[in-house]
Amino acid sequence: MKHNKSTFIRSWNGYDFYLFIDESGRHKNYIRYKAFNPSINKMEWVRDFKHLTSKNLSEKQLKRNASTLVEAHIINLKKPNWDPFAKNFGNQGINSNTPILECLDFWLAHRKKKFELGAIGKQRLAASINIHKQFSNWIKKELMELKSPSAFTELDISLFFDVKTKECNWGKETFNSYRDDLKNFFIFLMKEKVIDFNPVSGIERKSTIQDGTMYVVYEEDELNLVMKLLRESPEYVSLLISCKILYYYSIRLEEQLKLQVKDYNPAKKILTIPRAKTKNKNDASYEIDDDLNQLLSSFIYGSPPEYFIFGSRGKPNSKRLAYGYLGQKWRKFRKKFNLDPKLKLYALKHTSSFYSLQGGESWETLSLRLRHSSPSATQKYTKKITQLPIKRAPDNKF
Repeated sequence: MKHNKSTFIRSWNGYDFYLFIDESGRHKNYIRYKAFNPSINKMEWVRDFKHLTSKNLSEKQLKRNASTLVEAHIINLKKPNWDPFAKNFGNQGINSNTPILECLDFWLAHRKKKFELGAIGKQRLAASINIHKQFSNWIKKELMELKSPSAFTELDISLFFDVKTKECNWGKETFNSYRDDLKNFFIFLMKEKVIDFNPVSGIERKSTIQDGTMYVVYEEDELNLVMKLLRESPEYVSLLISCKILYYYSIRLEEQLKLQVKDYNPAKKILTIPRAKTKNKNDASYEIDDDLNQLLSSFIYGSPPEYFIFGSRGKPNSKRLAYGYLGQKWRKFRKKFNLDPKLKLYALKHTSSFYSLQGGESWETLSLRLRHSSPSATQKYTKKITQLPIKRAPDNKF
């Protein structure tokens, strides 16, 4: 029994595009057209389901979405050597005359292939997708689509970072992340013999080690205010949980982003971080307090075990948040409530260390919580945030 209704969309340059509407109730609608498949050396059907499988689409909406999707395919088909089956530029490669956007697409296809082969992980692929999107959007806005990579100068790249830093409110770590990813793109072009010079090389990374505010300790009234505002703002619940994990358990932000629902046992109130997710490559286990347990349990309730706790859209999701998201969320929170710019998110970790030492906690205990290799490493680390006076010996026998 036939379940598909065929609708002609349009023709272009010898290609005939059709929309197939699934009338079986499964909503497997798609567009298709015939194109040459270089991998099998013959004509074959190309199918695409993007934006066509929603249950709530009317036939009119389906046709409108299909027309938009067809136009996107035509744009790619106009590009030399585009392979609609592999969704890349085939085996023809790129050269010094290839426009910058095509080079970006070629590089991203290469990164996706490396991911499929296990050569890079999800985080690195996500970073590549992010810089591809940011740089491509800026290029289009500046009408540089046809510009070759060799024509880009250090001034162009500097302008890109200036614009995006202001537009997206990038912090130092986010800036450095995007800077490194864009540099890797141009390194790839150098290896492909497309360019001889990397225009990102002259763009210096932002220094965070000597950042005067990185180690600024929160005053107690500032801590209380931040906690009060976070608790009273439901839209910042993920940030509230992250801040408490950072302050009370010193779990680094990049480690938090790797946490999955399966890593937390609400019944036992135990959070376990496997060595593959830790900075020092050692397993870590934490006894979570009642308050954080209540917050965390409610936050992840009903989520599949494989979901990331801090997932896409700021809630448990199969897609984890991009590196730097928590920092951006913090800056938006700080700006909304007109908090002092010196109050850095990561400084919560240093503030916790300061008050722990001030309260009499030993270097050894603090070192265990910070997961440092030795107490001497902890002393070196905390030297930037505190110069505590020497206290008297606790023995009262004399």
